[in-house]
Amino acid sequence: MNISISFKAPSHFDLTEKTEEYFLQSGFDLKEKKAGFLKFSHRASLLSSWTLDPLKWDSEIIVTFQGYEVNADFNIDSEGEMNTPEEENTWNKFIENYRRFLINNIDFEEENRRELKKARKSGLGYILWAAGGAVAGGIIGFALSHFTGIEGINFLGIPVFVSMLLAYRITHNRRKKSSYEIPGNLSKNNLN
Repeated sequence: MNISISFKAPSHFDLTEKTEEYFLQSGFDLKEKKAGFLKFSHRASLLSSWTLDPLKWDSEIIVTFQGYEVNADFNIDSEGEMNTPEEENTWNKFIENYRRFLINNIDFEEENRRELKKARKSGLGYILWAAGGAVAGGIIGFALSHFTGIEGINFLGIPVFVSMLLAYRITHNRRKKSSYEIPGNLSKNNLN
């Protein structure tokens, strides 16, 4: 998922300091700092996809300043993640809140926390769908194994049904939320 934003910030803010404050407070690491250039990242761990926190995904954020013009590129590795509409929305709100933080000098930490809470809650719902798929797949796999006499088929039903139900649920929620708009002037380059 790649998202880019550009905007003009008020001239009375130290953009570098405010940008560092926003991303460091949100758990990102400052990897590089030069005049007019900041690079932040978050490196995912093996268990980060189980945290239900999309902001902990493997990501790199490059922010450049030309005068008071701010350009930020968010490169978010969503491979191996469920990449649900709620998680995408969390990233979009987080990015929009960065823009609003620099323009309005208002702390959006609480708003970011609320969005993260929504993503976690929806993630638990997806986990319940996966559990339902595992139960249904286990029962169907066991029945097929029993009636066909093929022993290994009973283990096949679980991952197949989990995948099918999660894919259905994510697609259903994506269609339901397809009318959502990306706030501000975010450009939606690749939301797969």
